Amino acid sequence: MPAAKEASAPIHSVPRRPLVRLLIPSLGDFFFLTVLVILFVVSTGGWQQLLADGDTGWHIRNGDWILRNHRVPQSDLFSYSKPGAPWFAWEWLADVVFAWAHARQGLKGVVIVSGLLICSSVLILFRYMLWRGAGIAWALLLSVLVADASQIHYLARPHLFTLVLLPICLWLLDRDRQRPSAAVWILVPIAALWANLHGGFLVLFVSLALWIAGAFLRGRVAAVRRPLVLTGACLLATLVNPYGYRLHVHIAQYLRSDWIAGHVNEFLPPEIRSEGMYKFEALLFVGIGLVGYLVHARKYEDGFLVAFWAHESLQSARHVPIYMMAAAPVIGTELAAFVERSTRGRPRASLPGVVRELVREFSVEARRSSIWLPVLAAILWWMPAGPRWPSDFPDKFPAAIVNRNLATLAPARGPSPRLVSSDEWGGYLIYRLYPATPVFMDGRSDFYGPEIGNDYVCLMRACGKWSATLEKWRFDWALLPRDWALVELLKSRPDWRVVDQDKTAILLQQTPQRN
Repeated sequence: MPAAKEASAPIHSVPRRPLVRLLIPSLGDFFFLTVLVILFVVSTGGWQQLLADGDTGWHIRNGDWILRNHRVPQSDLFSYSKPGAPWFAWEWLADVVFAWAHARQGLKGVVIVSGLLICSSVLILFRYMLWRGAGIAWALLLSVLVADASQIHYLARPHLFTLVLLPICLWLLDRDRQRPSAAVWILVPIAALWANLHGGFLVLFVSLALWIAGAFLRGRVAAVRRPLVLTGACLLATLVNPYGYRLHVHIAQYLRSDWIAGHVNEFLPPEIRSEGMYKFEALLFVGIGLVGYLVHARKYEDGFLVAFWAHESLQSARHVPIYMMAAAPVIGTELAAFVERSTRGRPRASLPGVVRELVREFSVEARRSSIWLPVLAAILWWMPAGPRWPSDFPDKFPAAIVNRNLATLAPARGPSPRLVSSDEWGGYLIYRLYPATPVFMDGRSDFYGPEIGNDYVCLMRACGKWSATLEKWRFDWALLPRDWALVELLKSRPDWRVVDQDKTAILLQQTPQRN
């Protein structure tokens, strides 16, 4: 009996007193810190890689406008191609968060908020997998794979809130399917919050629909009532936004737009050309391979979830992180179950038995929380700004030329220049030049639509109508990437002259011709 008691003792122990437990870092804390260091401290891009998308610029300025005016805009603020046209600022609450951080800590504040959201999403996913029984080894491995494959979308933009809320919602739904409780109704206020942060709130309704389908296929008609009522309540909650039901209509039109699907990069199929995307490909094959087994085992919700997002991730690169976060818990659970079946009956003193007990013990420890993550966030926030923190957007943006020509590009008096530039740079130019100078086009593809979008594509590719398009919009300045074909065409015209240039961009001005 003494020997049996000794064998069943925990491998290590943490004091049971709540206050002491809060003061002792957990394995989850170390995992969060490790992800943060790998992604943003020792990586080549550092914190500045979060600013690789110019849309961050207009999100900050829109949030500034909201904080200053205490209302959400209903019409365009930033362009001269569609001035005052109706505009859905459907990510307004995320914009306010970024603007608040920027007002207090500049771009450092924006990247800290974004980095903490990313690391939190990975930690929540990790702990969700532990709760499902994946075990610490599979949970660690899959969480790292998800983080690596999702790096192409780790940008300071509102979709980061979706990456945080998605595993929370999947966790709540899983928990309620196993043991129904009132906790699942937390999804109602989450849906209302999500609808004001990012259009990814539709992911919640996909998950609810798959829950309903699974319950129906099991022949449990009575069990369908609960998710149906929950879905209706969540749908009503999403109407609590500045645009009401019109937001849902706008998003539906946006997702059905053939022009956006064919021209916006994140809506195009993913390109498997990087190490992270190879990891996505590996989990894609594993997930698809499990679908048949899951359906046969009557685990319909898991099977449908993996199959649906696998299909969507092949259609659009923007769905790659969603597939990874939805599929990883399912894959981890099944792999852990397979290992458990393989080692069942092995003595605890054997190598498989020792590994099994270690996994169980450390899995419990990794689910514990402490005060050190909020402390880490506070340290990062109040840390003095230095060379490690971004003071401007990365070198892919025309920061140097804008700095040298700021008085010309954003005049204090007189008419604003009618500047044509890359849509990718449009958000950055809004960040630097607003409100003095509006832009022709930026990353708000749902706002500009095919008419202006086709004119922009014509200029970018120097189509046969490029000269007529220039005259149509009466551009008098052009700030263009050096590799655009339009650059050489403008340089060859006598009514355009080069004002400034560097390895990234070239600034040209139209000059009046003498008779």
